[in-house]
Amino acid sequence: MLYRTLDLLACPNCKHSPLDLIVIEEEEYSREVSSEQKPLCTFYCGYLKEKIRKGRNYPCEECIRKEVKLGILVCPQCGMWYPISNGIPVMFASKKDREKAIGRFLQQYGDKIPKEVWDKIKSYKENVLT
Repeated sequence: MLYRTLDLLACPNCKHSPLDLIVIEEEEYSREVSSEQKPLCTFYCGYLKEKIRKGRNYPCEECIRKEVKLGILVCPQCGMWYPISNGIPVMFASKKDREKAIGRFLQQYGDKIPKEVWDKIKSYKENVLT
């Protein structure tokens, strides 16, 4: 998932945007962006974790090269969290689909989640599965 995707995403549960991003694994690619295209984001810079401000210089050249391969999106408003697996955010609104996605994610990547991330999402776990 590109960091700039945060400019487009909203929580399926409560429609809040932007979501908080917890990066577990990231990859870097060779990509270029022209200065005329900057900033690439319209409302929110996920790389710097701030709202876009007119006149500010954004590091789009650095951001566009990075992709989140494994991570978690957390809604600061309702507490739901959504996994990012193989670079794809998995965001289901229905409880049943959400439970399946979270279960698969934890089964496949639970051992890769650092303790500080577990501590942060532990309180959200009940919200996702209830």
